[in-house]
Amino acid sequence: MKLLTALLVAGSFALAAPAVAEPQLYKGEEALQAAGYPTVAWFKKGDADKPLVVFAPGGHHMARISYGGHDGAKPEDFLAHWLGEKGYSFLGLSYPIDTKAFETKHPDFTARAWGKQVAEVAAAKIKENGLSNKVVLIAWSMGGKVVQPGYQAMTEAGLDVEAAVSFAATPGTPGLISLVSKMKMAESGYADRKNIYGGWLKQLEKNNADNGGRTIIPADVFQADYVGDIPIGLQGYGEVYRDGKFVVDLQAQAEDYGAFAYEAYPLVVILEDGDVADARHALADRANWTMFNTNTVMARFITANKVKLADLEPAKWERLVSLTRGLDERLAIPVGGNHFFFVGEAGAKKAADAIDQGLTKAREVEAELNDILGLKAQ
Repeated sequence: MKLLTALLVAGSFALAAPAVAEPQLYKGEEALQAAGYPTVAWFKKGDADKPLVVFAPGGHHMARISYGGHDGAKPEDFLAHWLGEKGYSFLGLSYPIDTKAFETKHPDFTARAWGKQVAEVAAAKIKENGLSNKVVLIAWSMGGKVVQPGYQAMTEAGLDVEAAVSFAATPGTPGLISLVSKMKMAESGYADRKNIYGGWLKQLEKNNADNGGRTIIPADVFQADYVGDIPIGLQGYGEVYRDGKFVVDLQAQAEDYGAFAYEAYPLVVILEDGDVADARHALADRANWTMFNTNTVMARFITANKVKLADLEPAKWERLVSLTRGLDERLAIPVGGNHFFFVGEAGAKKAADAIDQGLTKAREVEAELNDILGLKAQ
């Protein structure tokens, strides 16, 4: 202690300032602030006349799952490459997650804030790169919670959301998964579900085997750089972060997700996987999203435009009935595979083809609705 005091007095000893962690990013990634929170963005420009494709990742994942970037990664194994081959501009956007890509923790992050992030960054990239104002929103897995907040925020920002695409995504309705599961809180205040990472790794191993046996994402890299703890409010199990605790508030969560705001939803194209390892999505996604699509037709196309259905010509009424009852077939595209069906060269290329096909389907449905109802293009 005497020696330390002497050194301090003599000025020959100085306490080092606490180190501030810098975000550890992959090549091409940007650490940005949007909607008052940090985000990590990866953007690749395509044809200025084609819509910008925005990828919203699932639970505990960074958007890297859509574009890769780790040492040894093969671009062809990831969705962004194949969408680029088709001329689409691509934006992968990660919400705050407990990985080395983020300097700070934000357990209070909500789906509303996520939607605003998507809108702000998409609008900025469109302006910076002279793109059209058209957007396609891809929602993977838990990313289904950002479909309504993202659509509403982007629409309010003047963007034209042509469609959303469900990549084995769960809609933002509390109870579709569970209302009894309780999440473990990490010291960060985030939700900790590391116990399920093993199941994800097994599915990725299956994709390795389906792509010549080579490793697409090494397990240690996946766990260190691709996944981490996340804000509880995004999970969809009814819990929200409040006063430093996880509390069940179904009403708050439903409002955060816009669970019943059908007047502010896009049409959703459903890419259906088919592996038993992802049974809930393989069995339920089409029915879940068709319920939203049908109510979107009612709320956004009919009620919001004050269409008097009784005034429709009988032939148009029959067309409307047929179209609405057939939405599950018209807007669903089976792609097979597991929860990571779009990871690996074969699946990534197939998913890009399905997005192209799905966007055409959504445009056709919307054009037919506008014709039947006598509406201008929305």
